[in-house]
Amino acid sequence: MSHFDGVAGTEDVVYDQTGSENLAISDPDAAIRNTDSHGYFAENTPFQNSPGVQ
Repeated sequence: MSHFDGVAGTEDVVYDQTGSENLAISDPDAAIRNTDSHGYFAENTPFQNSPGVQ
C-alpha cells in the first residue's frame, strides 16, 4: 500500500529489518523512501512507546 504515491510513494531499496537498519545508517535519504523501513517503524514503534512496557 505504501508504494502508491498518494500514500507514501515508497520503493523497495532493501529488504528485511537488518537491511533497513543498515540503510538508515549508511543512506538516511534512501531509508526514508524504503518500504520495509516504514513497515518496521509501524510494527516496532508503538510497542516501544506503550505505557507500562519495560
